[in-house]
Amino acid sequence: MREDILHKSKPLHKEELEQIRRHPVIGEEICKSLSSLKMVLPAIRHHHERWDGNGFPDGLNGEEIPLMARVVGIVDTFDAMVTNRPYRNCLAREDAIRIMKAEMLSGQWDPYLIGEFIKMMEREA
Repeated sequence: MREDILHKSKPLHKEELEQIRRHPVIGEEICKSLSSLKMVLPAIRHHHERWDGNGFPDGLNGEEIPLMARVVGIVDTFDAMVTNRPYRNCLAREDAIRIMKAEMLSGQWDPYLIGEFIKMMEREA
């Protein structure tokens, strides 16, 4: 992944978005030769799949998405929201949870896992 794309503060062009969308496949390819990571390859490849099938790279839906990938996707998204990015400031924890609740209703997440994640995060607040 090119550094200039990762740190870009302006909207990405179509070609840049396509490169970003390839990162799960690239990550899987990089890690394939490491026997210690064999068990997590499905999580690396599929952590951007969506429960409703609108994710990438393979358009998996529901329980086709490996369990570990569903968990990593939720945690990765939360972390991205509450961390400063070149293109936006971090969100407050409560705002990130509110957004993830809305995303749950739109079909992005495994309903059970996101429900448990939200309960856990609200208990920790």
